This record gives sequence, C-alpha cells and structure tokens, in this order.
Amino acid sequence: MARYADAHNIEEAQIARMGKWNGNVLENNYLSLPYAMIHFTAGFDRDEPYYIPRDIKPPSDLQREIFPWLEKIIEQVKNRDESGLTPRQKDSSVPFFLDMLKQFRSILLQDWAVFSDVATNSIFVKNPIFKDPRFLKFKAQVKEEVRMSCVFEDSPERRNMVDQFAPAVVEKLNVIQYGINRARENILQDNHNFRTEILELTENIEKIPEKIEKSMRYRLREMEGRVFGKLAEMEEHFNSFTSLIVGQKVRDVLAESMPQQTPQHTPVNNLIESDSMNMESSVVSRGSTSAPTTAPNSGPVSASASVAPEEGENPQLHEVPEMPMSRLNTSVVELLKEWCVTGKNGLPSIKERDKKYAASWRRNDAAFYKKMRVIISFIETELETKEIYRGLQEADIAILLEEYRKKNKMSLNALSQNLTVKNRPQVSQDLEVRWKSKKKLRRRP
Repeated sequence: MARYADAHNIEEAQIARMGKWNGNVLENNYLSLPYAMIHFTAGFDRDEPYYIPRDIKPPSDLQREIFPWLEKIIEQVKNRDESGLTPRQKDSSVPFFLDMLKQFRSILLQDWAVFSDVATNSIFVKNPIFKDPRFLKFKAQVKEEVRMSCVFEDSPERRNMVDQFAPAVVEKLNVIQYGINRARENILQDNHNFRTEILELTENIEKIPEKIEKSMRYRLREMEGRVFGKLAEMEEHFNSFTSLIVGQKVRDVLAESMPQQTPQHTPVNNLIESDSMNMESSVVSRGSTSAPTTAPNSGPVSASASVAPEEGENPQLHEVPEMPMSRLNTSVVELLKEWCVTGKNGLPSIKERDKKYAASWRRNDAAFYKKMRVIISFIETELETKEIYRGLQEADIAILLEEYRKKNKMSLNALSQNLTVKNRPQVSQDLEVRWKSKKKLRRRP
C-alpha cells in the first residue's frame, strides 16, 4: 500500500502517518523506487503525461504470440498434484505470477503501439510480432484513440485526476471480483458438504432398523443369561436349604432311636451326609429316576423304566430316557460340542434333547443345565450382536472364551458365575482385544 500511494504522488508524511511507520524503515524498504527516474528512462519528458488507452484490447490470437508457452504452463500448474507437500513447497503464488504475465501481453502490445515510432532503435523492432498485419491494424486504432483523446486536451489537473483514480477503481473492482469468486467457492464447498451430510444421514437412517433389531436381540440374550443365572443360584440355595433340613431330621431320628448307645467309630457326619443324599435323590427323582425297588410279584424296576402316569399328567414325560449331562467337560470348547454337536457316550446333543423332550430329560440336571446355559447364551449373544465377529462361528467365540478362562484359572462353574450382567462387558471387551490381536497376526506375511 505504501508503494502504491507513493506511485500516485501521495506525500511521504501522509504515508508515514497512515501506517505509523518508522521513517528509516519506510524510506529504505517501501519508498525506494525512483519513479521520476523510471519515468525519464522510459522516454518521457519531466512534465509529459503517460497515458495509453487501455480499453482497446489487442486481438486474442495476437496476444498469444507473446509468451506462447503460457497456457501450457498454466494448465500444468492447475493440474499439479500437491498431496504431501508443505505450504512452502506448494508455492501458492505461482498462479498469480502466471496471471500477471497473461495481463502483460496486452500491456506490452498497447505500449508498443504508442512508442514504436518513438523508440526506433528498441530491440522490439526486430521482433516479427510487431510487423504482423494484425499488430499494425491494432496500432492504428490505438494511435487514433490517443490523437482523439480528450485527456490530452484537458487541463493538467484533470489529467492528474484520471491518472490517480483510474488504477484505484480497477484495483477496487479486482477486489470485488476476488470477493465474489471466494463467495462462489464457499457456496460450492458448502453445497458439497451439505450433500455429503445428507447421504451419510440417509445411510444412518437405513441402518436404524438393523441396529434396533441387534440391540433387542442382545438385550433378550442378556436377560436370558440373567434369568438362567438367577435360577441356577436359587437352585443351589434350595438344595443347600433342603440338605440342612434333611440333615436335621436325620439327627433328630438318631437322637430318639439311640439315646443310650455308645458312639461308634464311624463319624456321624458321614452317616448323616450319606442319608441326606439318599433322601434328597429320592425326592428329586420322582418316578422316572427313582431308586430300584421291589414290588410284590415283580422283579427290580430300573431307573429308566416307564412309570404309569397319574391322572391328568402327560404320558410323554414318563417315556423320556435318562440322559444325564456330562460332568467331564473341562473346557468351553468341549461344552459347546456337547451342547450343539453330539453328547457324550453316544447321546444326542443338548440342543436335540431340548427340541425333542423340552425340559423333561434334565429334571435331575436342572441346576447344572442353567449354569452351563449361561456360557452358551453368552457365546450366542457375542456372535449375533458384535460386528467384529462377522463371518465367525460359535466355535471361534468358544476358543476365545476358553483362552479367557485359562488365563483367569477358572472352572466352568466359576466362569458361569463370572458371566453376570456386571462382569459381561469386561469379558466381552477382553474377547474383542484377543480377536483383534489374532487378526493382526494373520495379516503379517
């Protein structure tokens, strides 16, 4: 701005006051161009005005004769790849410099049209461009405009006014044009961002039903696990309470029947515990699994034999064979195999038993079944609700859960108790970390 003001004959004191300049800095760095000397070396007298009609544009094909390579360079700069470059390496001033050269085409042709007859010894005389018929026609138009221009017929004050304010108007128009271009670019960018946001929102809306369905399945599985866990816990408390009651009754009977006898060497507690277990098993079994007994005119009855149903009972309940769950499973993988593939000792899988006999086959294994069902329910929930396990099978989740069990040195019973609602998120996160580490190892060459 300081140089621009100095070029238009603004006093140095006014320039310094406007910018609050230090005098030495202003003079050494900004007011260092000798405009009077430049005016003289350009071939003008001291008071001779410098005016050329810039509104007469040379033909476009004639302009392209100057810097003929310019369009090619501009196209290369526009299409250059700036990815990975620093701001300094991008050199954002290059397009402006090329645009300046493009503007210089018409300026050079206009200047030479006026001064070609004056500076006859100039190097431009030898250039074939300035002997082209198109240039000679343009030169005649410019010279006629200069001869007829009212600017040279006006007073010096009027000429100075034109010289001073015309560049300012042009610069202001350039600033306005720049602002319009920037506003247009911002509008286009905002429109692009808006369209992108709409597309993302549409995709998210389309995925909402699927997410709701997954969430509901997860919650149902979670509630199922909680119910089975609570039932198993209640079953344990009930069995413990029953054992205490039965044991107390046995002790009362012994106290009444043997008040004067000498204590035996066999521990009474073992006897009580044995009797309690026999009584409890007889209460729980109820018919289909009752201990062998002898009836009049008949032989022993096996535990798996059918018992005549009472009135109002379902006859199928008395036709269910005895199929106990295996207590020999020591890993999650073995448990899953018995549950989904095949049972021990040639028995069908637990899923097949449930499908065929419902809960009738596991009346003696109800508590143990509910404990193990918590583990199976956790595996099914993880596989159905976690996107990270897409494409895996239940056996894959069982392997991850088995690694977790081994790391924490748990039995299957302890693992079932640990898979409560409170601890499930922690176990689930541990399995996700294990699976991610396995995928990384698979990707390595």
